[in-house]
Amino acid sequence: MLGVDLYPPLIPYALIGFAFLLPLLRALGVKRSVSRDLALIATLAAFYGSLEVYRAASSSVLVYTIGGFPIPVGIAYVVDGFSALFGLLIASLFAVLTPVSPVFVEDNEYFYSALLGLEAGLLGVVYTGDVFNMFVMLEVFTISAFVLISASKTRGAYRATITYAIVGMVAGTLFFFAAVLIYYVSGSLNIGHVAAMVSGTAPPAGRTSQVQLAILLPLFIITWSMLAESAISPLHFWLPEAYTHAPPVVSSLLSGLAEGVAFYVIARVYYTIYSGIPPYIQLMLAILGGLTVGVAGAGLLASRDLLRVAGYTVILDSGFMALALSMGARGLPVLMAYAIAHAFVKPIIFLVGGYATRLRVGVLRKSWPLAASFMIGVLNIVGVPPTALFMAKLQLYQVALESLGSNSVPALITLVSLPVGSVMALIGFMKVLPPLVTTETREAAEKPPRYLMALVLYFALASLLLGILYNQVQAAVSSSVESMLNRLSYIGSALEKTTEVVYSYG
Repeated sequence: MLGVDLYPPLIPYALIGFAFLLPLLRALGVKRSVSRDLALIATLAAFYGSLEVYRAASSSVLVYTIGGFPIPVGIAYVVDGFSALFGLLIASLFAVLTPVSPVFVEDNEYFYSALLGLEAGLLGVVYTGDVFNMFVMLEVFTISAFVLISASKTRGAYRATITYAIVGMVAGTLFFFAAVLIYYVSGSLNIGHVAAMVSGTAPPAGRTSQVQLAILLPLFIITWSMLAESAISPLHFWLPEAYTHAPPVVSSLLSGLAEGVAFYVIARVYYTIYSGIPPYIQLMLAILGGLTVGVAGAGLLASRDLLRVAGYTVILDSGFMALALSMGARGLPVLMAYAIAHAFVKPIIFLVGGYATRLRVGVLRKSWPLAASFMIGVLNIVGVPPTALFMAKLQLYQVALESLGSNSVPALITLVSLPVGSVMALIGFMKVLPPLVTTETREAAEKPPRYLMALVLYFALASLLLGILYNQVQAAVSSSVESMLNRLSYIGSALEKTTEVVYSYG
């Protein structure tokens, strides 16, 4: 039987294998419905594997070296509680959203191949313990996103894909350049090994003995690369078009996960490699986070289209997550909790909004599950108790108050941004809600698909339950955050498995 430590590399690579298999089977004459069934099986298997990884990583750090090669040659997958929780979130969202794809898009084998590639890329990013492998998985994610955004086959979708492709290629190039610099200054790409050199527990192996100082430049470049991926202002311009014109199921996945994973990368490289985010980076994140909230608010006020409003709420939440990260270590539990709540709420808005936009008007009058779920989603974004996003915002507010003495500028920016963002979100939704409720057409009288209604109800009830049981959620989140802050355990586990030859060849 396979050990759980093999699951972190096996899951993303198996998903990539399935992604290549689907077009091949279609070319051999297999029915198109088989692609959908195999994709669903693959996402369910990935969810099971991620659940097992989370259970195992809750008590120890999982390490697996590809081919058994030692560092710096070998690639290692290193999973602690923090990355395992993100991986479980990613796999669970794909498992429940994949079956609803036929409602919104022609579900051919190429669509499902890209969908599996997207999941593989996201899981690979959070599970890997190697900077270059992280870059590779980011490229797998980005290329898959290109295909999925264009799946609507409209002029707007193609234009949005080109814009996102440019941003994605620039962000990828920056990340690759940062990986080269990390190798230059440290002589390794293994995150644990680089962290050991920065902390002084391993001798420098690169071109400089001042690894702790030299590593700051590549980490700064990675930060900006991920800020572009998370649509932080002024690099937000690609997101409204992309999420408005992409199929709603794609927008649900991207909006629910992509921004959170980008902030995961920033947190991982700083807290594991450097032991924390330097104060000037915290200040930069706070300023950019506050600016992003303001820009998102302006976009919400100016937008007249429901899906565009939904897109700007994603930018708004990215700003809040940046503000949580600017609070230092005490903001990490808020970041994780906010990412979880965000991942449960955004699919409600995009699925109901996409379905309503397709039918034009009146859909909420004829379907109470869609109407109730959508209203709960809106209450989450605005910040009304006892929703999950309200509790996350309340915790962020409390952390900001506690940080007034030691981290005053980020704290003040956070305290101002939270109410401003919530008010802007409320105004934005008030403008686009009436047509969905008051107007009726023949198409709106048609009953929505049962799985769609069940799915949005699931997300809505889950967001309420997460808010009501927020203390219990925080216990799990705090445990995962503590595992990442315990960088010596990460370093020790990584070096123990990656500095010795596991197998001898020849």
